[in-house]
Amino acid sequence: MEGGFELVNGLCGCPSGHIHNGNSCELGEGVGCPEGTYFSGDTWCYYCEDSCSFCADITGECLYCGHQSYVISDYVCECPAGSLDTGSYCFEPVECTESEFRTKGNTCESCADENCEQCADETGECWACKAGFIAMNGECTEMDGDCAYPYGPSNSFAGCLPSKAEKNRLLPKYDDNAVNVDWREWGVVNPARAQGGCGSCWSFGVIATVETWHAITFGPLFELSEQHLVDCDSSNNGCSGGWPTDAF
Repeated sequence: MEGGFELVNGLCGCPSGHIHNGNSCELGEGVGCPEGTYFSGDTWCYYCEDSCSFCADITGECLYCGHQSYVISDYVCECPAGSLDTGSYCFEPVECTESEFRTKGNTCESCADENCEQCADETGECWACKAGFIAMNGECTEMDGDCAYPYGPSNSFAGCLPSKAEKNRLLPKYDDNAVNVDWREWGVVNPARAQGGCGSCWSFGVIATVETWHAITFGPLFELSEQHLVDCDSSNNGCSGGWPTDAF
């Protein structure tokens, strides 16, 4: 092939020991990047993208994925539509009924609380209860008339408070001497969502933080849109990376 290229996984690449100079292949003297990394042209070896086991020198474009369950799309390893990504391989999630949850072993189990209508996959924590009950700390608690300020998921509140902790804050602060601080105990943290092959961790981190901040301050826990930031935040670079500080 012209330029010294050879066919690699259906794509034109440079032979082993050679690098791409932008136009053709040349001998990469002194280049010895280990597997899972690539030579960038500035004497440094950089890691291939997640799930990629072999990527092209200079460009970093993925040529081989680390597991056969992945597919390459635009030189990025992705799971097929409908599959879930463990970070090491893809799998088809089992379909569970409304009163069941999917375990880490990809099986279905019934929600532990008899008053629970929907519970979270893997953990089994309840987030939607039957009428007359509210989800609090993963369990269904019978509602009473003293519920002036509900908090947690907007479609099934995690709990209620008779008054605000402060003028501009609904939930109370943790004690200064607290050893552990876990806002999931209050039901004001949404489950983690997957960014797929899009380099948008900056967006996912910011959205999750704002969701919980809003719930701590005002009560309702909403699911906001990472895609909105990826598409519309001109101060960052969409799927090519960005800074959380700019996104805020």
